[in-house]
Amino acid sequence: MLISVYTLIILVNTRRLAYPVKKRHQGHYILTEYAGGPELVAELERNMRLDERVLKFITVKLEDRFDPEKEAARKDAAAAVVSEDKEDTEQANERLEEHLTTSDARVEEGEEPA
Repeated sequence: MLISVYTLIILVNTRRLAYPVKKRHQGHYILTEYAGGPELVAELERNMRLDERVLKFITVKLEDRFDPEKEAARKDAAAAVVSEDKEDTEQANERLEEHLTTSDARVEEGEEPA
């Protein structure tokens, strides 16, 4: 029985590969964090080998033991940062919209936009 305690999947970015892999020149880099026993690791690696979309993969053991409480605290801290970033982005979008609206009004009046 394969059980994953914690899973986090993040699309890191899309990049040009340093050299062609399976005749591909670009690839998506994906970071997956999970906690589970050796059976889970073996099954995930098997699935990666069978999936034609996966060009390469690497498995890295980060810690010997998984502490769900420690991970929950880390996840909450990360969520707080994302929330702050989201608020900053919303404020920046509002300022941009205000600037664009003001610039449009100036153009309609025949003035040069700022």
